[in-house]
Amino acid sequence: MPPQVANAEYSHRLGFTLVELPAVSKSALRRRAAFTLVELPAVSRRRKELRLGFTLVELLVVIAIIGVLVALLLPAVQAAREAARRTQCTNNLKQLGLALLNYETAHGSFPPGLIGINPDTGYHDGRIRTPFVAFLLPYYEEGARFELYDFNRHWYHQDGNLLGAFQSVWQCPSDEIRQGRGEGDVFDDYRGNYGLNWGEATFMRQRKQAPFWIEYGAKLSEITDGTSNTLAMLEMLQAVGLSPEDPASVVDRRGRIWVDGSSCYQIMTRLTPNSSGPDNGYCIDRPELDMPCIRSGWQSHPHYMVTRSRHPGGVNVSMCDGSVHFLIDSIDLDTFRTFSSQAFGDVGQLP
Repeated sequence: MPPQVANAEYSHRLGFTLVELPAVSKSALRRRAAFTLVELPAVSRRRKELRLGFTLVELLVVIAIIGVLVALLLPAVQAAREAARRTQCTNNLKQLGLALLNYETAHGSFPPGLIGINPDTGYHDGRIRTPFVAFLLPYYEEGARFELYDFNRHWYHQDGNLLGAFQSVWQCPSDEIRQGRGEGDVFDDYRGNYGLNWGEATFMRQRKQAPFWIEYGAKLSEITDGTSNTLAMLEMLQAVGLSPEDPASVVDRRGRIWVDGSSCYQIMTRLTPNSSGPDNGYCIDRPELDMPCIRSGWQSHPHYMVTRSRHPGGVNVSMCDGSVHFLIDSIDLDTFRTFSSQAFGDVGQLP
């Protein structure tokens, strides 16, 4: 169909007239638009390939952004890991608290804090020396180890494999795993992170009766301040152990759960949790490890230990009813001490 006929046909159908515009040249377009059309040169394939990479400045910016993101995320990751470790620590204390209650049900009282020291003089007088942990073994699924322990022999005459075997329930994941060795010992015993409530004063002088002491473990009926208001176990830090080549002067007993002596696992409420104040006993002053100490001899019986942990802001503790709580470092000292006595009538309020 000729163009004129086609246009007339479309115009008739659409209701208006189609007008054919004359062709316009490039030069005419330039004049009418008042600017010049510039034809861009073709980009070579090599230059296209180069454009796909990063410049040095761009790379440095990306690295800087990644560094900032890592710096922002790292504290959150560390906090999440510490929260998991603290939860595991809480579970350990719950298991040990349940073991204490099961022992009390079977024997009518908590296990003694230790046996082997004369409670009147503070000296060993031939009695079989037995630490607290030995009595508790079968009540937290260590029956096989309990059967191997000979209660007719001192703890240091036991099988070294018995005391030198690791027990995860005594280990807080936030602290390092350490083994101990004392003067004259021929084997290393694993330390632990949980000690007994030994009152508010010193090893030989509790001042107010606590649930554990030398040759003493309380009956629930004796805890008249309330089992939920009386401390049973508290966290402690493990000291660096003695190597075979080290002299006896560098012995640090803190955390030795298999030893019946002072400064091992007997914790006092003399100072608040994680206090900068020192422990007192057979220990080494290590403030850089948050373990300050005044080393003293046994004759004056001044020994005491402070509850400490690697958890930011406080320590985990278990009460005599088996419950576990987190006590903050800033707890009032007088309030803290009320939780260590079992029948003094000074009932504290847990924060």
